[in-house]
Amino acid sequence: MSTIEKQSDKPLYEDILWSRPVRRTARILLVGGHRDGFSKLQKVYTGFTDAQVAECHLAVPDKLSKLVGSLEGVSLLASNPSGSIARDGLSELIRLADQSDLVSLGPDLSNNSETTLVMQRLITETRASIVIPPQSAEQLLSEAGEWKTKENLLLFINHKQLYRLATKLVVDTTIPLNVTNEAISEIALAVSKVYVPSLVILMTDSIIVAKSGKVSITKVKTDNIGTIVGLLGTFWLQNELKQYEALTTGAHLISQNTP
Repeated sequence: MSTIEKQSDKPLYEDILWSRPVRRTARILLVGGHRDGFSKLQKVYTGFTDAQVAECHLAVPDKLSKLVGSLEGVSLLASNPSGSIARDGLSELIRLADQSDLVSLGPDLSNNSETTLVMQRLITETRASIVIPPQSAEQLLSEAGEWKTKENLLLFINHKQLYRLATKLVVDTTIPLNVTNEAISEIALAVSKVYVPSLVILMTDSIIVAKSGKVSITKVKTDNIGTIVGLLGTFWLQNELKQYEALTTGAHLISQNTP
């Protein structure tokens, strides 16, 4: 039976919190940056490190070599003339990804078409789990329908991108006149029945999680993207067989730590 669950002050899935690893686990690869910097990527880095992952490695274009200097845990990839990751960096990027447990794409990718194609190839070819943060979803969404059966993909989107995804998947939905959490949850529910990747829809005041015909709504401010991506991505990775429950629990934990 399909369900839409609303979080209260008590987590819906307490066992996820009880079974959380007591030691740092998982190797995370963060991919992004362009010649003007990687400040948004740094916020996601902080989100993952705060979530107690064991290792966070950055893969950025070599145009940033002067900026990153001799920092440890950074790999420089070939750049294109626009200063973002080039096609020539794909093989090294796949090698780094395959040595990782999870890859987070962007933000700070830039909208360069060559870089977009590199990221799409990476999603298709790596064995690692993939997280696509909201800032990168827009440029990668054109291929989202091709990932219909990818169990190891976590996609952060907004409600307008959810509409587009539903259209690509030919899901019979009606765009609501009033954008409410309940209306968006119904669309997310319908999409999740035919779309295998895990979905997190970020509303202004809520996190909506959708997976395999189940949806949860957690009331929380969604302005701290780094924390949201890092914590939810870590919970999702650590609970491969309970991805919906893990994401819902992660959203609850964020709500308890947000003023």
